[in-house]
Amino acid sequence: MTIFILSLFFILALHLVKSKVPVWSKCGGIGHTTETTCDSSSICVEINQWYSQCQPKPNDPNRVNEWSQCGGIIYNGNVLCQTWLTCVKLNDWYSNCQFIRSSTIKTSSSSTTISESSPLATNSEIFSSSTTISESPPLATNSEIFSSSTTISESPPLATNSEIFSSSTTISESPPLATNSEIFSSSTTIHPSTALNGQCNPSFQSNRLKVGISFDWTLNNNVDYDNFDYISIWLAYSDEFGTDFNPWFHGPMINAALAKNKSAVFYMYLIAFQARYNLGIRDCDVDYNYNLCVHGAEFIRNYRQLLVDKYRYHAKWISERFGREKRAVFAIEPDFVQYYSDQRQIGGPLTGQYMRELFDDFVSALKSELPNALISWDISPWLGVEGMRTWWGYFETAQIDFIHTSGGSLRPDLPQIRQNELEWRFMSNLTKKYIISNCGYGVGGANINDCDSWISGNNLNIRINDGVIAVTIASGSTIVPRGYY
Repeated sequence: MTIFILSLFFILALHLVKSKVPVWSKCGGIGHTTETTCDSSSICVEINQWYSQCQPKPNDPNRVNEWSQCGGIIYNGNVLCQTWLTCVKLNDWYSNCQFIRSSTIKTSSSSTTISESSPLATNSEIFSSSTTISESPPLATNSEIFSSSTTISESPPLATNSEIFSSSTTISESPPLATNSEIFSSSTTIHPSTALNGQCNPSFQSNRLKVGISFDWTLNNNVDYDNFDYISIWLAYSDEFGTDFNPWFHGPMINAALAKNKSAVFYMYLIAFQARYNLGIRDCDVDYNYNLCVHGAEFIRNYRQLLVDKYRYHAKWISERFGREKRAVFAIEPDFVQYYSDQRQIGGPLTGQYMRELFDDFVSALKSELPNALISWDISPWLGVEGMRTWWGYFETAQIDFIHTSGGSLRPDLPQIRQNELEWRFMSNLTKKYIISNCGYGVGGANINDCDSWISGNNLNIRINDGVIAVTIASGSTIVPRGYY
């Protein structure tokens, strides 16, 4: 009897712990009958009568924020995390603040509990039958997607005849400068920024953002491509094909893009996947010792020509299957900066000049087979203002059309790309490029349902105003209502 009572108590306690609503999930609203108590990192905020959401608590400025350093050899900064976070030792040199929930992994020194993601509210929960969603302005047809004429005015003068990712919308402002700009243009043109010096285009705010879907998600889910403007894919690794063309993955993606008349966006994570294939080196947030932050620069030095050849190899099969003249978008090397900025790199990190030359080699390899290829540069919002100014300085004259995010935990509800990191507007102003954002994946590429935070019309209008031009949905059931785009 005692064992039964203890077991019952344990089950009840476990249920109470697990029933807390995770951040960004639904916690209230008309018809909501499940748990209303947010986890310790968040508070329940009413969005409208139908939907309340758990949103992060305000940070204490005297404590360390999530994912920021809180310890390590020679570290002499603040060691107190926000009250809902725990300082987790990753190795002797580095500890950071993490939100702890339930599962356990092993770090370099001990077994450590880390957070898990939980399912978020679906669109059908947030926008019930009693809620009206406006559908203005008119949406683009498939034939218009990524292709019409747009006039953008701002000061100082920037580019003309560029193509940007847009629907058929004429944007005018005084004084008139750049004309006939089209979204997703050739790499020879520098794009105007919607956020340049704070001078935004009011009409552009109501112009529809573009929404992309990751092909990874479509493989095991019923996806209506009419809800999306482009299809994205990571040029991924497999045991059978390594980093080569995968006929069961890359092939169907190209076929779908052609059949549905969609643009294609390729996330070129080739350094990381090639390092894993050749030497078993893992991502920095997956393995805390044998990872790209320690061995990545050395791998590039030893395999540089192989990496450039691999870029040309992928450009060739894309050209053959998708079309040589297609304006495919290539998001170059997520986390590219880690080979330059991380002082733990064996043999020392790579110089900024080396990284620029490597980037140029990648671009040249792509354009040798796809002359109209569009190039996007990875944002690393944790670098800080001066760190980013220095890093971008190496690439300012490179052939770059867009900049992109490639990590999780992005914050469309904040001016910052991630909490306490660089701002969306800062990146648009600094680079004079539009931003391709993302949602739906976390550590090691794992799927997480964090796309619902992009649903707010207010968030979207502000982010459009800051230069965000597209959002790639990597996973989850979120279909952003088209009236917001």
